[in-house]
Amino acid sequence: MPSSLEADIAVVGAGPAGAALALALARLDYRVAVVALPRRFEACEGISERALAGMREAGFSRALAGLAPPSPRRVEWNGVQRSANSERLLARASFDRGLWADLQEAGIACIAARAERIDAQPDGAMLVRWAQGLLRARL
Repeated sequence: MPSSLEADIAVVGAGPAGAALALALARLDYRVAVVALPRRFEACEGISERALAGMREAGFSRALAGLAPPSPRRVEWNGVQRSANSERLLARASFDRGLWADLQEAGIACIAARAERIDAQPDGAMLVRWAQGLLRARL
């Protein structure tokens, strides 16, 4: 049976940007719901120290647990080598599970589904639909 939920704000996508937005809105006392399909494959990605500092400040402790030590970047352009800043490598599926856990810990409704359709309603509300349900949100 399809589920029907309500929230003040719907966020579609739970990568770093969507998760940070959802967490910030929840801290402003909005009822937030996130609709996102968990990654189905493993990938290795880099995160800069600057982005990492922002995520730490936002409170993503579970997502950032177990990061690799910084890896210096080196750049060679026209035969000239320079050292650039550093980044940390992360296993993206594990990182995404940590983001999800941080959101749930903050009391955010997390719906593991692919948003199939988003419709604006005459009253200004948004309907986010997925195969087994519907989320009605003011925004």
